[in-house]
Amino acid sequence: MRKLSVIGLLLLLLSGACSKAPESSYRGKKMLQDKKIKIDSLLIDADTTSMRGSFLLLDSSLIFVDQHYCAVYEFAVADGTLTNVYSRRGQGPDDMLGIMYGCKVAPQDTALWIVDSSIGVFEMNMASDRGKPKHIGRINFHWENADQTSYEGTALYNLLEMSDFGIKMCKIDDSTLLIPLSLINRKLSAIDSKRYKEGHIFGVVDIPSLDVKEVTGLFSESFLKNPTPNFEFFDYDVDYSNGKVYVSFAPDSLIQCYDISDLSKPLYYFGFEPNGINREYTAGYKNREMLGQIWGHDIEKVGVNTGLYFDNTDKLLMRTSMTDFASGRTVLQIYRNDNLIGEYDLPPYFKILGRYGNRYYGVRFIPVETADECNYTLYSFTL
Repeated sequence: MRKLSVIGLLLLLLSGACSKAPESSYRGKKMLQDKKIKIDSLLIDADTTSMRGSFLLLDSSLIFVDQHYCAVYEFAVADGTLTNVYSRRGQGPDDMLGIMYGCKVAPQDTALWIVDSSIGVFEMNMASDRGKPKHIGRINFHWENADQTSYEGTALYNLLEMSDFGIKMCKIDDSTLLIPLSLINRKLSAIDSKRYKEGHIFGVVDIPSLDVKEVTGLFSESFLKNPTPNFEFFDYDVDYSNGKVYVSFAPDSLIQCYDISDLSKPLYYFGFEPNGINREYTAGYKNREMLGQIWGHDIEKVGVNTGLYFDNTDKLLMRTSMTDFASGRTVLQIYRNDNLIGEYDLPPYFKILGRYGNRYYGVRFIPVETADECNYTLYSFTL
């Protein structure tokens, strides 16, 4: 079980080549500041979990959504103690048989959505009705209307295929949600350049009905120059005060910036290559049978961008990148007003989660196992 968990975590990180934006649409400078970060850590007992799932930060709690046990583990960020376990595997009205994703619904810090294997949605409000996930419906992509010639229809898409590493869902307004998407390759007539010219990365969801109303957002231009169908994973976050959406694809040095009111195309690009990252991806359009072989070959050497977090308090954008999978070496970049102001080495396999109080939090998402115990690591730091 544990071996499968680690392999799954490594594979799911892969998805998504360094690019160069036109000068007219590129912003930002390197303005590195002589600031230090102090990192504290504590151990989180992983033995009670299946170690198949993802972490997120909700207020003062570290949440682990366990895919295998269909449970939600709540740990205190202050000392790492297990405070509660919610839900279970079962066939009752609000029980679950399988979990694909667990994520908070930004910008609130109390609502947790759990998506099952049939893209059914369970909502847990951690401020009320604690421990009682409520089934609220099923995300409707209208798959019955699949048209293999049009990338504008919702039926060619599904939720982003990175379940163990986690995904984000961010509200555009009180009734509209932004969700990350993957193309469904088996529904496409071919894997070719058309996916990067016409394909989309976001779904716009009507919250009351869970209906996917439209698809929007664009792949990075780097995919046209270096097509890597195995590496299409991205992370995103929202600057709510300025109405901006930032997107970082796994293989691209650049970050896209969108206006939240018009996600049809990026406003501009910014960003710099993380120090020491390996970008030697196998580029090209391959048939479906070849993709798995290429994936296994590339994972032995390459690195990827792994996370993006916007701090709406201090207006800082943080991006984490793993330079290579073998070492798990992680680089944290910090941007302010599109300028790179800090770059730091962090512990291996670090994932940024967010902020509570005046501290930032992250986890080592692959547990460390010894003869006697198995632990995740919770990190916190200040600038």
